[in-house]
Amino acid sequence: MNRPSWLATVRLSPAASSGASAPARLALTGGRTRDRSRSRFGGVRAPVRMALVLLLALVLVRLITVTPPDARVSTAIPGGVRIPGPPPRPDWPATGEAALTVPGIGSLGTSSDVRPRPIASVAKVMTAYLTLEHFPLAPGRAGFTLTITRAEARAEAVDLRQDQSVLPVAAGERLSERQLLEGLLIPSGNNIARILAVYEAGSLDRFLAEMNTTARSLGMDHTRYTDPSGFATSTVSTAADQLRVFLAALRFPTFRAIISTAAVTLPVAGTVTNYDPLISEGYDGKTGSDGAAEGCLAFVKDLRVGGRSVPVVGVVLGQGVGQNTTTILDAAGAAAQALVHSVAIRLAVRTVVPAHHRVLVATTAAGTRVTGVTARALSAIGWPGLTERLRVRARRLGQAVHAGERVGTLSLAGPLPLPVGEDPATPVRATASARAPGLAWRVGHLL
Repeated sequence: MNRPSWLATVRLSPAASSGASAPARLALTGGRTRDRSRSRFGGVRAPVRMALVLLLALVLVRLITVTPPDARVSTAIPGGVRIPGPPPRPDWPATGEAALTVPGIGSLGTSSDVRPRPIASVAKVMTAYLTLEHFPLAPGRAGFTLTITRAEARAEAVDLRQDQSVLPVAAGERLSERQLLEGLLIPSGNNIARILAVYEAGSLDRFLAEMNTTARSLGMDHTRYTDPSGFATSTVSTAADQLRVFLAALRFPTFRAIISTAAVTLPVAGTVTNYDPLISEGYDGKTGSDGAAEGCLAFVKDLRVGGRSVPVVGVVLGQGVGQNTTTILDAAGAAAQALVHSVAIRLAVRTVVPAHHRVLVATTAAGTRVTGVTARALSAIGWPGLTERLRVRARRLGQAVHAGERVGTLSLAGPLPLPVGEDPATPVRATASARAPGLAWRVGHLL
């Protein structure tokens, strides 16, 4: 029978046929030779397969255990925001000068005509301020007590003959600190200004030096005091400077209480009234008037805004014409009213940051971006043109972001006051969802 050419025929070598002990050798006839190297190659392949299996296992473990980082949050709003709209334009008086501010909100500046000029009895604000600085007087307290000397009683009579503003006193009369301040600020007694000056500093000269030193420390660079009452026309200042000392004096509740008093009864003088022409309309202040200074008024008027009392503080100098006290003080009062009105119509509860305003951006490790917006509007008391500071606090997020999730907080950081009951902060919430990074991200971050 014929065999296929590829079929091997096994033959014993001569050595094998003779029974020799040498190994048998196989020979292929009619086909390809089979080499013992094939079995050796098979032995090398097993470790390679093992290494590949191990490598695959390591890759799978890495894919399972690699952890994407949390979503990153960045701020998308500046640190301060300006209230939109035109700022108020104060109705400055046509003559003289003025300065205006709303403490805690902002300054309205000064009128264009600014120069040192006589200030009359507005100078007594500094006298009251220094008295309260050295002898603080709590509400309801009387403070120290002085006995009026014969010399002081005679000096009051001389002042009266010179047509000065005085508080009638008598030798031996005892007046408390509160009563002296009432006599200084309500009927504007020049004689009381001197009595307080000597008591406070030991002498009139030392008190004048103290007045001018204090003026420098308050930044009143255009002010010169030559007497404690303002009767001397050489005592000069500007509206801006007098606003500084008036604000300093207002820090004392006793000062504010006295200048808001329409009338007071004193032992010898009896009932004396306040020269302030607007006292009945809630303008608390200190007047000054004479032919050189004309009508002057340092005032504070409380406005009601957002359920809160907001003071408007100002000074007007050089109002009216002539020496008639009523006429020139009425002119000063009219100037003050015009200024307050021009601010009041612009002072309101303003939206600083509206609802749904973009504040934060959350970015997942896969690069997906989600915007965070304010949950509600934030409001403050002010006028257009003012800037309110903002504070942003981002929360730590996970790998994913969910729609509506709180991603941070936006707060008003001042200086503007808030309406009563207003929360200064609002949550910032995500507008959409972003999934955590998946298999594609893990494959890309194996190394």
